[in-house]
Amino acid sequence: MYISKRAAFVRNIAASAINCIVTLTLLLIAPLGLAAVITNTFLVTFSTFIVCSICDFIIVWLSFSPPPKRIIHQSGNLTRWQQSQQIERKNIDKE
Repeated sequence: MYISKRAAFVRNIAASAINCIVTLTLLLIAPLGLAAVITNTFLVTFSTFIVCSICDFIIVWLSFSPPPKRIIHQSGNLTRWQQSQQIERKNIDKE
């Protein structure tokens, strides 16, 4: 999955906004002061954004892999992987 930084940022903002709306709705029902409701809503929104951003970095780190090494031989321009596939196929055909 490849996603641009801008798209990841917009996705994190959307997740934070949805979490903000749900939290604000639940806290307005509870018998709390307005300052507590606003503070808790802000903290939930901010923490949601931070957690989503950290998860994006973890996903990028886990999905990073170096490009596969392919050795091109002089005969026939076949890579080592293609040659091993052909060898396996020939062994299966002989059986």
